[in-house]
Amino acid sequence: MLAPLYELEAIVTGRSRSIFHDDFDAARKELAQLRNSRILVIGAAGSIGAHLVKELVPLDVGALCLVDINENGLTELVREIRSSADLSAPDEFQALPIGIGGSDFSLFLASARPFDFIFNLSALKHVRSEKDVYSIRRMLNTNVLWLDQLISNLRYRPERVFSVSSDKAVNPYSLMGASKALMEQVLWKAADRHTVSTSRFANVAFSNGSLLDGLLQRVQKRQPIAAPNNIRRYFISHKEGAQLCLLAACAAQNKEVFIPKGMRRENSKSYDEIVETVLNHLGFKPVRCESETEAKSRCADLIQNAGWPCYFFESDTSGEKPLEEFRGQSEGFDGERFRSVGVVKPTVVETSRISTFLEFLENSQAQDNFTKDDFVAQVRHVVTTFEHYETGKNLDQAM
Repeated sequence: MLAPLYELEAIVTGRSRSIFHDDFDAARKELAQLRNSRILVIGAAGSIGAHLVKELVPLDVGALCLVDINENGLTELVREIRSSADLSAPDEFQALPIGIGGSDFSLFLASARPFDFIFNLSALKHVRSEKDVYSIRRMLNTNVLWLDQLISNLRYRPERVFSVSSDKAVNPYSLMGASKALMEQVLWKAADRHTVSTSRFANVAFSNGSLLDGLLQRVQKRQPIAAPNNIRRYFISHKEGAQLCLLAACAAQNKEVFIPKGMRRENSKSYDEIVETVLNHLGFKPVRCESETEAKSRCADLIQNAGWPCYFFESDTSGEKPLEEFRGQSEGFDGERFRSVGVVKPTVVETSRISTFLEFLENSQAQDNFTKDDFVAQVRHVVTTFEHYETGKNLDQAM
């Protein structure tokens, strides 16, 4: 059996207590807004969504509606809440296996009683999602267009509309990062009608589908591990990600971005370093191989002798950024309001530019003559810091 998640997170982050513990504790007055509130969480079964829900439940919310297209993940989240001695769902509790966008979601939103807080954590979050125009369209729909439609179709004014962003939105190298920058602009476009905010944070250690989650999957399936050795990342825990989202939803002013403070290069770690540290913790000796072929051929013998085959390589796939950033050079910054949270005053583009892009995206829905270059060109009209890094290779071509 693998080590508990919190134990593995502590190994990667170097922390056993949330970096936001003091700020979260000091914000009890702001968080008290959630008491007896009606709350909608979209993307509730994802890594951060599920932990956000588990942070919300003890705050005595009035009603909680969970939405996620991942039916199995949503079912497990409900079972976990119902089975926990520490968690108690509110009397008005609903879980719907639908996703943001589409007729089912629109009908639900139109028929539901107004929500006080709307948390959107649905996203396509992988750089590999830009491998073809079909994946790109789905990513831009999920991360950008459908959020705009959600906000535009609201018949009331919630206390807050929050949608999670990413550090990859700053000077993005990938369409995924650029889609998060576009998502932020959708929020700012609505800021004259709604109170909106977001948060950018680092990679969440062992989040669903991440490289570190893949490491655990490979161990369970007794398969070799591959990871880049030229990519450095900052990491936070699931709890930290959920807490930063809650702080941004309750303590941020309109049109603000919350980010973690103190994430410097010396806090970052390379993937090969993390893989070796985790394998050692699990009782295995990492053995570096020269190729995927060697790693696979030696797998059975090495594991039988408490070794583990690892193939570390220089990443050459499209959209991979060597090191993440949390704020752009032209963005304002307040580092005094909180102990571990920085407040970014974002750069806002003209509404006409994001509206033109949304119109392009809607027009692209029923057409099959668009190329990846077409989407890149349209995104660049809005996200002027977008430096698309194209190599012709994608992550699905690697182990």
